[in-house]
Amino acid sequence: QSPRIPTIYWLLAMLLGLLFGWGKIRFGKTGWLEDWSRSHWHFFFLGTGFLLLEVVNISRSAAVLGNTWWVNAVIISGVLCMILLANAIAVAFPKLPIRLVYICLCASCLGLYFLDINRFGALPFATKAVALGILTTLPILFSGIIFIRSFNDVLHKDLALGANLLGALVGGLLQTLTFALGISALLLLVTALYLCAFLTGPTRKVEIATQRERPPPNDRRVVVQ
Repeated sequence: QSPRIPTIYWLLAMLLGLLFGWGKIRFGKTGWLEDWSRSHWHFFFLGTGFLLLEVVNISRSAAVLGNTWWVNAVIISGVLCMILLANAIAVAFPKLPIRLVYICLCASCLGLYFLDINRFGALPFATKAVALGILTTLPILFSGIIFIRSFNDVLHKDLALGANLLGALVGGLLQTLTFALGISALLLLVTALYLCAFLTGPTRKVEIATQRERPPPNDRRVVVQ
């Protein structure tokens, strides 16, 4: 009846927070935020923006496609196709300017904010399903390229993936803001999260070779510096 987050969602967020706190105590992980580097926050924001964007797309598409199963099938299929295409582009164009990719990412998110997808409601089902699957998941294409490039350069991939998954959890919790701000307004938040990912992104390519361990004294291999 009024713009507010229902109590049940606050309780769910508190439960997840308690489970997170219990996990830190149980496994003795203290001070982990202090140990996070620039790259950790980069992957955190990428994960947050990704899952929040997916939730927004599913919520908005429900008004056009209607059936829950069709909505999930179209959006998730679109996400998987965009991720596959992002891998292909990352391999084919390894020198693609990353700033250009970020511009396309933010522009596509803002474009979805101003796009009235209800206009597709009168189209044949197959046509509107394909159109929604492409348009709503287009930002995933650019965010996928960014993730692939960043994940390729980071040294500790396990920590980067953990930060990314934690960001996805936070992105899932942020979807509750729909009750207070509306569905489309979350696209502005998604854009802000991707801008944070840009600001915390790597400033240069990590030189993996400098991090290798020195060979033992009896190792006769030639090390090229």
